[in-house]
Order: sequence, then C-alpha cells, then structure tokens
Amino acid sequence: MNKKLIITGLSLALLLTGCMAKVEETTPVAHSTTEVKIETQEPLAAITDLVAETKAYPELKQLIIDTYEVPEDYLSTTKYYYNYVDLNKDGAEEIFVVVMGPYTSGSGGSSAMIVYPVNDQLHVNQTMTLVQTPIIISDTITNGAKEMIVYRSGGGAESTYIKLTCSDGYYTNVSDGDPIENLDGITGTAIIANDIVKDIDSGNFLTLE
Repeated sequence: MNKKLIITGLSLALLLTGCMAKVEETTPVAHSTTEVKIETQEPLAAITDLVAETKAYPELKQLIIDTYEVPEDYLSTTKYYYNYVDLNKDGAEEIFVVVMGPYTSGSGGSSAMIVYPVNDQLHVNQTMTLVQTPIIISDTITNGAKEMIVYRSGGGAESTYIKLTCSDGYYTNVSDGDPIENLDGITGTAIIANDIVKDIDSGNFLTLE
C-alpha cells in the first residue's frame, strides 16, 4: 500500500516540472536475510559510465532511514549509492539513490529513491523496487523526462533490459516496464556504474551507520 508525502506551498509547486511534479513514498521491498551481490551490466560505447558519489551525505542518509524505517541493527549493513542527475532538464539536479542491504534488497534487486532538494531540504519524489545497477539515464525524453533503462533479473522474472518512462508524475515500476532486446541505439549516462562486488570486497561504500 502506497503512502503519500504531502508538501504544501505555492513556491514548491512552481519549482517542480515534468516527471518531478508529484511526491510519493511507496512501501519498501520485502526484507531479505542475506546480502545480495548484483552483477553490473557492461554499457555500450554510446553510454557513458558515471560512478556514484563518494562523499557521505548525512541528510540523505537520515532521509533513507526515515523513509524505509530501517532498524538500528541494520544500519551498518545497509549501503547507499547516489548520483546527481537532471531528469526533467529543468536545470535543477535530482538525486537518484540506490539502497542495498539485507533490509532493503531482495533476489530481484534493491530499493531506489528519486530525491530533490527544495529550500535546503530533501524530499522524496518516488521510491522504486527491483532496481539493479547501473541505471541508464537515456537521452530520449518522454512526457518531459528522460527515460531510464535497467537490467531486470532474478525473482522469477525473465532476464532482460527494461525501459522506464514517466507518466503522471512518476516513473514506471520495474515490474511494469517495457522490455527491450538490447541497448543498440541507446545513448545516455549509466549512473552508479560501480563494480559493486569490488566495492564490497574493498569496503569502498557508504553505509547508514
């Protein structure tokens, strides 16, 4: 069951355009008891790699904890990766976050959030599930926002690339996205293009602790 974050004020409404026109918080994925190691997909030459930011973001960390109600016992085992991206080309960058760990991940992928800053405060526009990295932010724009492409596998689903488009203020859920055969002809940027397994082995990641 979805929950709504209600933000009032004409100034906020005027700041939001395209697919960032609504604020939503959805129920996080079912809890898993084991760490999920997700294999990254090799992007084509037309897609530029962008690894996640490495600087800890205390306000974002607290927003993740509050949104998913992460218990204290899981803070040290929950990792978060984030990149800045202008999804609706309004000149203001949103923050795309992927939250990985035994509390927020499952066999099909991890939880993700689209966050934007307003008046020096962070707000959740949408939460997503079954997200695997990297996330391709396509140069193609539909309904005023850039399309996203993710790789879907696990959880009983057929392994394939999925195209996510914006409609009525929200991106399509991964489970409802349009399958595509390959990345031929796709241009854009693959965000959070980290080698997750290498990061885990080296301890090079941010946690909620």
